[in-house]
Amino acid sequence: MTQDPRTQDPSLSTIDLSCDVAGIRSPNPFWLASAPPTNSRDQIMRAFDYGWGGAVWKTLGDPIINVSSRLGGWAGAISG
Repeated sequence: MTQDPRTQDPSLSTIDLSCDVAGIRSPNPFWLASAPPTNSRDQIMRAFDYGWGGAVWKTLGDPIINVSSRLGGWAGAISG
């Protein structure tokens, strides 16, 4: 099993990746895009727990219901 390199070199855990983009402060530049991994508050909070810097939501609501597949238009183009 590989050891976490931060336990070998403590200076690696002190690297500052924080950034400020358009006035939005983030602990790092790694964000989740608007996609299934960001469908709910619980999923986004879990992502923050794992170290993600942010998340993008295009739609807010309760519940969020996907009424059609984004790729649904391709099915007719391919088969027809």
